[in-house]
Amino acid sequence: MRWWGFPVTRIYEKILFRPWSRVRSRAGKPPGSGGFMGTLATHPMVRVPLSRILSIDEIFRRLPFGIGLMAVARKRPTGT
Repeated sequence: MRWWGFPVTRIYEKILFRPWSRVRSRAGKPPGSGGFMGTLATHPMVRVPLSRILSIDEIFRRLPFGIGLMAVARKRPTGT
């Protein structure tokens, strides 16, 4: 298991995603359902630089901070 989302993703989530999510929620729309921000986020001129900026978090992946935990699991083969 490891933490993910620190420090850049945490800042992005707090400054951009949470406020946008609240606005969508008040309008009765789920945050992931299209809209201007959803369309903008898929545009290559935004998506590519944003993904590169967010990849800075990989430098800090061993620190116990972030917005979530990630786990990798494997199913054991039957008979063992």
